[in-house]
Amino acid sequence: MQKTAFCKMIKLFDIAYHIAKHEKPFAYYPSLVKLEKRHGVDLEDAYINPKQARVFTQYLAEQIHLEVSKQVLSSRYISVLVDGSTDRSTTEKEVLYVKYLHKDGVPRMAFVGTEDIESATADGILHCIRSLLISKGIPNWTDHLVGFGADGASVNFGCRQGIYTKLKMDMPWLIGIHCLAHRLELACKNAFQGTYFNQEIDGFPSFYTSFYRGSGKRRRELDRLAELLDESVLTPTRVDGTRWVDHRRRALKALETNIPAVIAYLSEVGSDQRQDIKKADAARVRGWLKKVKSNEFLLHIGLYMDVLGELSHLSLQFQKDSISLPTAVEAIETSKEVLKDMAKGDGPKLRAVKVECRCGSYRGVALSDTYADAEERLKSSREPLIHDIVACLDERYQTDTILMAMCKLDPKHWPEDLTEYGNEEVLLLLEHFKEILKKNGCDVENVMAEWTRLKKVINRSYRGLKWEELWSQILRVWSEEFPNILHIIENIQVMPMSTSKVERAFSLLNRVKTDWRINLNTATVKDLMMISLEGPEEEDAAAGCVESAVKKWFRSGKKARWPHIKPYGKRQQVRPATSPMADSDTDDDNDELVLFDK
Repeated sequence: MQKTAFCKMIKLFDIAYHIAKHEKPFAYYPSLVKLEKRHGVDLEDAYINPKQARVFTQYLAEQIHLEVSKQVLSSRYISVLVDGSTDRSTTEKEVLYVKYLHKDGVPRMAFVGTEDIESATADGILHCIRSLLISKGIPNWTDHLVGFGADGASVNFGCRQGIYTKLKMDMPWLIGIHCLAHRLELACKNAFQGTYFNQEIDGFPSFYTSFYRGSGKRRRELDRLAELLDESVLTPTRVDGTRWVDHRRRALKALETNIPAVIAYLSEVGSDQRQDIKKADAARVRGWLKKVKSNEFLLHIGLYMDVLGELSHLSLQFQKDSISLPTAVEAIETSKEVLKDMAKGDGPKLRAVKVECRCGSYRGVALSDTYADAEERLKSSREPLIHDIVACLDERYQTDTILMAMCKLDPKHWPEDLTEYGNEEVLLLLEHFKEILKKNGCDVENVMAEWTRLKKVINRSYRGLKWEELWSQILRVWSEEFPNILHIIENIQVMPMSTSKVERAFSLLNRVKTDWRINLNTATVKDLMMISLEGPEEEDAAAGCVESAVKKWFRSGKKARWPHIKPYGKRQQVRPATSPMADSDTDDDNDELVLFDK
């Protein structure tokens, strides 16, 4: 391919990459090419149609996949993270991620692919996992797999027929971890179930959300009333129906912000002056108004927001891709201590609510019950609630001996005397992972001797570093000095703590495969997701995957590529001007001139 044609094809591939990276339809491709031409960019006239955009996307995704596979294969140990759901076409799909150790010593997660599954059973999902890993160039994945991460569905962790159980039959060293963020959601659900917070406070956002949803008139009236009161109105949201704890906090924040405007509007709706409101709806509104315009309701909201604020912070930590086991354990312990303090003292939101409620009103709304009685009822429910939350956290985050042994290697909690510290835990980990350690070249006989020397090095030079930074530096700088003990550290680093990134991949899947693109095949969806999730930034793509993709595209065609040849266009039939002097005996073949669009 000539250099000029090659440069032009790079620009066309770059436009296709832009479309895939920004999750746009292939139909945008011809119009973007025409826009670039209007801006004076010199582009080819061939290969300018949506079908070619899809072909270009395939070659681009292949180059990105090759780079990702190269990085994954460089890691001696990996973990897999899986989750299943249905897409817009109600097709069951499984998304697979791999957690591996990058050459810089930092654990990373890579998108492997998505696959249609014939049945959502353990065997069906296992077949999907195997086919995805093998198709991505990881045929001997069982010799490197040390962790399995998923949500707590029985198909994943069932004690008899779950995926983890079946994998562990062939890989007895495998560690299965139920997603930390999912466990927190379940712990909160159990702790709040049947309490005043669940029955009364959670019920009101659900009520007024359904009251305004589907009625533009009611929402306009609320906005006008809020404007008169000089209040802001946040969009009402339901407390239930989403994945993480933070959605509860956002729903309560919207409720607390909207209270003056909502109470004023519902007071009007609940009166007998509105003829357009059904009597049953008006009665429900009056019942809720009686509860909301009380010190008890508002004080409980204050406590609820403080509690959910801490739990939301914990949930957001669990959703980070870089979360490690020691960091997660420390975050759980810190949150439990903060919650226990709330059982004895007031949090910031509750203190602010109490200051206003003592005056008999809240943000201009007169309250019905007495403050002293409401505060006594709050005290009677506060300690049981905090106790139940802490108990549910303890129950959901029970840690087995192997994971606890891993946490012992965090220097943050090391004592002054390190002579015997950690020896028992390292021996336990060594025995548990012995088989896979040997498969990957670890000399298990030298592990304990290296551990003794490594403790001295860390205690002297790296004691104050956080877990992630510490082991990143150790793996980069001391890999030749401690080649065997670092096998165990690599195992710990790739433990799959959270599947939140897999959940985000499903959100991307639904953005890519919309109702208007419901016929996209699985291979195309996989390519688009690969570019969006793993592709470099557009500024770096042209010098990397785009150039390689163009070269491969040019070489791999079944027929010769002709990017510099203009495609055929519509034929134009042009008749010559008739002349009275024209020879009437001219041949019919010369009656008209046929031109082709160039």
